[in-house]
Amino acid sequence: MRRMLSARRVKINELRNDVEQLTQQLGTIQQDNRTLRRQQALQEKALVKYEDQESDVTFLLQKHSEEVRVLREQLRRNKEKFHKTEHKLKDTEEDLAKTKRQLNKLKKIAEDRNLGERDELSRKLNKAETDIDDKDKRIRVSFVVLFGT
Repeated sequence: MRRMLSARRVKINELRNDVEQLTQQLGTIQQDNRTLRRQQALQEKALVKYEDQESDVTFLLQKHSEEVRVLREQLRRNKEKFHKTEHKLKDTEEDLAKTKRQLNKLKKIAEDRNLGERDELSRKLNKAETDIDDKDKRIRVSFVVLFGT
């Protein structure tokens, strides 16, 4: 009987040891599970943050592309406007040069001849000088608009 009792005690002790060992293993596994859950939560947060950043990057790229398109369109329009203004300035300068030539011609005629029509020539001369002044002012205004100086 003692043997049986002793064998039972040994068996009970073995089972207790097994229970203790399994309890320790359970504690370790539970700790590992908590650690894994925390890691999973951190990774999910990081993933959400990354996805948000990725959508922000996509949005920023689209916004940048639209800004570039708008700026290119503005540049194209400004170039057209500049070329038109430049052409207009050239035409105005040609008109001014033509008017100056006419003025010089009229001055020369007035000096070369002592004509009785001096009054008429003087009026034409005054008108031509006024035209030149007006055209010169327009050129200066165009120049300021074009070059900002």
